[in-house]
Amino acid sequence: MAQPIEFSHRQHIENTELICADCHRGAHDGPQALLPGKSICLECHDDLFRGTPKLQPLHEAKAKGLAINWKPVSKLPEFVHFHHGVHFEANVECSNCHGDVSKMESVSRAKPLTMDFCIDCHRESQSGENFSTKQAVSWQRDLTDCSVCHY
Repeated sequence: MAQPIEFSHRQHIENTELICADCHRGAHDGPQALLPGKSICLECHDDLFRGTPKLQPLHEAKAKGLAINWKPVSKLPEFVHFHHGVHFEANVECSNCHGDVSKMESVSRAKPLTMDFCIDCHRESQSGENFSTKQAVSWQRDLTDCSVCHY
């Protein structure tokens, strides 16, 4: 999917110590992992690689006071509520849903993100088959109950 600024997740992860939440604020503790605004990109790129043609749209957006209109790759229907922070606390890796973006030049939807996909993961974590994603909360309830995601 073409984005307003050419961006390689692979390059940013491979050559730095960045983690997803450094750019996608809210991924570890909020309901959403936000797409980065220009201020986040400029934390590094206000000076770093400033004159490169690939970053020209970023610096033009800054100069004109415009937002960067990223196109969401993993958009869910409005009636589905996915809380990133809850999943992070339960030790769910970003790659479980988003694939291994550290190998992606251009991010694409790597997993189906369908109800079956989510229910399968919830069943596994609830049964303890995948201990790394075992629900880590004291009020455990049936994770396959519709109201967990549809409220």
